[in-house]
Amino acid sequence: MILGKITSIKSIYIYLSVFFVIILTVYFLTKNGENEINIEGFWQGQSQTQQMICVFNTDQSCSITLIDLNTNTKIEINGDYELDLTKKPIPMSIKNISELNHSLYAIIKPKGENQFAITAFSSKWRLMPITFNQENTITLTRKT
Repeated sequence: MILGKITSIKSIYIYLSVFFVIILTVYFLTKNGENEINIEGFWQGQSQTQQMICVFNTDQSCSITLIDLNTNTKIEINGDYELDLTKKPIPMSIKNISELNHSLYAIIKPKGENQFAITAFSSKWRLMPITFNQENTITLTRKT
């Protein structure tokens, strides 16, 4: 009688362990896919007041050109970008900027395979936007 209870308890533990492993596997397989974003390439977009042209390279370097549509002035920055795919929205930092003595911070949100939204840049991580709205967001479209 005791032996029968022990084997049934062992089988319950085995079934629960297998079930737990399956649930964890499914969770991590689906979680990894939802945060994948590939921003490498040439991107372009514009708001009411400015145009943005970005080139993100495979070596994590980037070139960003901002054109003020009212004054037609152009600002170009070159640096190294970094994405934290563990967070939502996805924070982006651009460091080692040769034209500035500080880094820039923004958040991005994928909008399909060939588009993503990016907020205005902040010079401090703590002051970067945490939401997307019409005034602070540009939608970039992949051109190549």
